[in-house]
Amino acid sequence: MAFKQNQGWKQWSNPSKTNNDSSFHQKLWNLTESYGNDFQPDVERGWKRFRNRIHPQTRRTRLLRFWTKAAAAVILLTAGLLVAQNMLDTPAPLVVVETTQNMVKEVTLPDGTIVSVNENSRFSFPETFESDRREVRLNGEAFFKVAKNPERPFRIESDFGKVEVLGTAFNYRARPGENIEEVFVKEGRVAFGAKTDQNTVELTRDQIGRLYKTTLKVEILPAENDNALAWKTRELEFVKSPLSEILNQLEKHKGLSFRVKDPDILDCHFTLSCPIQNTTQSLRLLETMANNDLRFKKTGPKTYEVSGTPCR
Repeated sequence: MAFKQNQGWKQWSNPSKTNNDSSFHQKLWNLTESYGNDFQPDVERGWKRFRNRIHPQTRRTRLLRFWTKAAAAVILLTAGLLVAQNMLDTPAPLVVVETTQNMVKEVTLPDGTIVSVNENSRFSFPETFESDRREVRLNGEAFFKVAKNPERPFRIESDFGKVEVLGTAFNYRARPGENIEEVFVKEGRVAFGAKTDQNTVELTRDQIGRLYKTTLKVEILPAENDNALAWKTRELEFVKSPLSEILNQLEKHKGLSFRVKDPDILDCHFTLSCPIQNTTQSLRLLETMANNDLRFKKTGPKTYEVSGTPCR
């Protein structure tokens, strides 16, 4: 190729031709041939320049990946904490004990407390108690023998009242259809009051607390007998008790209703024990013991008319 080019140049620059600039063109041609013959590419330098150009982009990519992973970790951690918090805030499932007519159930709570639930009652408690308290709910009547734990108070709520203890034995009657709620303390001490009131009264052994639903006030009375537990013992005991008290207890424990023809006979006193499961037997026993012609006439499934003469 170079030979042909030289030959072409010689012909073009021949003195016989009419080109007077042959000397100038010869020099120009020689310069053109020599252009680039001394160029040597620097590969290492070029690679460095290329790497330096792409390095900032690689760094940005790595930073982006780092923050993406960090954000994902934060999201996962937050989600885990929310799930854990939700699990902690979710109350334990409730266990519900319900009884019907002539049915009594006994249940042992997670802390060892023993509860006897009277007929026509509803009692509920969590499967597991909180670490700092034990809370249950009662609609009806139940006897509690509370496992002692000073660091975890035992609290009962009803529609109107509340009872709080550390460890004791007592009866709580909180029936929706009655005008009062009543606590009888068999052992220990009990704090009793309206659940809407921060103030409570303290009841000790053989005391009765009565919460009046209309006023939400608590009255403290001495317990002359254990008739508050008659539904457990299945027997009513009276020692020189007026007929008014006996009839009240029969109304309370058997759901009876009495219409007294002469209110003066209510002052007659009796000492006796009578089974509450047999109403007819209890009333006949009263008639036998009385010396004032006391009579009970049945006027309905659970209603009686009471007659007699006042006691002297």
